[in-house]
Amino acid sequence: MKKVVTALVLVFLSLSFILAQDGIFFSEYFEGSSTQKALEIYNGNPSQSAIDLSRLRIRIYNNGASTPNATLQLSTADDGTTTTLAWNTVFVVYNNGSSGFTDPANDLPNAPASRRFGTTSSAISFNGDDALEVQYDTDGNGNW
Repeated sequence: MKKVVTALVLVFLSLSFILAQDGIFFSEYFEGSSTQKALEIYNGNPSQSAIDLSRLRIRIYNNGASTPNATLQLSTADDGTTTTLAWNTVFVVYNNGSSGFTDPANDLPNAPASRRFGTTSSAISFNGDDALEVQYDTDGNGNW
């Protein structure tokens, strides 16, 4: 049974990569208690050595909604200078609300300041029955 489940997970991940627009997709989803929530975005587009963070946005669809309830446009990373997501790397967007990841250096040790973005946006206040979407503005003109 374990082999079947593993095979299904691998097939799902493979299909996710193939179907992901421009090779950009959520590679990890973390849902802890209260506002301890985070998403990891992967840049798997080899034709893009670096993607401008401002051309990425996250949308949340609460409880099966057909229109997004919140949208979060990304910008400069926590280090105050990084504005891109390099090819073959990840970027973590996390909730830094009052009970979220209040000490990201210790709470998210695998996400240095140059690869993370803290926010209290309701787009990072999801629970198990919400849908999430990462969008990439392919030409910089709002063509998501």
